[in-house]
Amino acid sequence: MKFISILTILFFLIDGTNDVPDFQFEAADGSIITKENLEEGKPIIIFYFDPEYTSSIDQADFIYWGEEDYVDINILWVSTADHDLNSEFLEDNFSELDLPLIRVVKDTQNKFEDWFGYAEVPTTYVYDNEWKFADRFLRVENTEELLRNIRKDD
Repeated sequence: MKFISILTILFFLIDGTNDVPDFQFEAADGSIITKENLEEGKPIIIFYFDPEYTSSIDQADFIYWGEEDYVDINILWVSTADHDLNSEFLEDNFSELDLPLIRVVKDTQNKFEDWFGYAEVPTTYVYDNEWKFADRFLRVENTEELLRNIRKDD
């Protein structure tokens, strides 16, 4: 498993896509969300998900139970599903939390893979506070694993 992680990191270093790419996703209100809408100086976690998949709900549970670990992290949940399903996912999983930097958005252009690379549900991209690539996961991950490369000082 570590070999796959090393290959992934090497791919991003060689490919030159180790910075957060320029992307455009659509919020439920129709506004366009880009990296300029995110809070600078804070890490970014991007979940490629489907609101109806159990794996997405399982991943949301880790955020829910580890809320305090995610307060200062930009979190994007990106889906190709309808806004109604995405909004329902946000309400069902995060309405009780105080996470001001969490957004659930739609990839209306189907360009997630163009911007971030290969993705299947669930795929997670993690960027550090300088918005450099830190990790990628192709499975549901617990909080410790998700944050291991962006919270090294803890």
